Amino acid sequence: MVAGVASKGIAGFQTISALLLFQSGFLQQHLEARFVLERVEHWVKPERVNKMYVDDNASKVPLFANKPWANHDDPDWEAFILGLGGNDADTQHGFMAPAGRRPLYPYLKPSAAFRCPADRGQEEQAFFQGTPVNGKRKPSNYETLGCSYCYNSASWGNALVESTDPYGLSYKRENWVSKPSHMIAMYEPPAMWYFNYYHWHYARGPTTDPNGNGPLFSPVLIVDGHSASFDFAHGLLSNPNSTFPLEPTKDWYWYEPAK
Repeated sequence: MVAGVASKGIAGFQTISALLLFQSGFLQQHLEARFVLERVEHWVKPERVNKMYVDDNASKVPLFANKPWANHDDPDWEAFILGLGGNDADTQHGFMAPAGRRPLYPYLKPSAAFRCPADRGQEEQAFFQGTPVNGKRKPSNYETLGCSYCYNSASWGNALVESTDPYGLSYKRENWVSKPSHMIAMYEPPAMWYFNYYHWHYARGPTTDPNGNGPLFSPVLIVDGHSASFDFAHGLLSNPNSTFPLEPTKDWYWYEPAK
């Protein structure tokens, strides 16, 4: 996601720097689960861009798709939620917008910046049954969808305690976010619950996990533009319980309470 140095609002859409930092963190994996991003500039030199998405779109962040989910059977319906940027999807995942129509294409052309080296894909055929969305993404999300990173613009059917809006950041104005230093803007599948849990980083054995065993590590891009990494097991499995996996913690939150 275009992100970085803006002084206020949704700074996560103001420069490409944080996107590159977010992607690069796990290129420097250490032996221990230590996910603070360090010494990134020695391998990439983030550049500011002259016109950012928010400035070009009336202070609004991107939509999750080109049409509402209710229109997902339309032949021209295209998803952005699984790829705000990146490459074209493969032929089995035509529900994704082509690279040239993704929201961040004008600011960052297709590149390895949208690929996580630990990407192990997903297996969610049952979750998307009866829809045009292909839930099988193997060997990786990047190879099938053109992007490893998900945009926080849908709750994926998870119940929310304090809101009935399932679309997260999708097309919200920059002043909608109350705590930009804590709200998640982009994440990897291990941070979310679908019909399965996922292990990408430090995975040992199967990476698709129907039961939620062990740590569930994921880097995230926060709305204010900084990157972080967390074990999402607590949030997904016991916060306050697995019925409500997207409730806020002291370190992050997914949605704004209804006002």
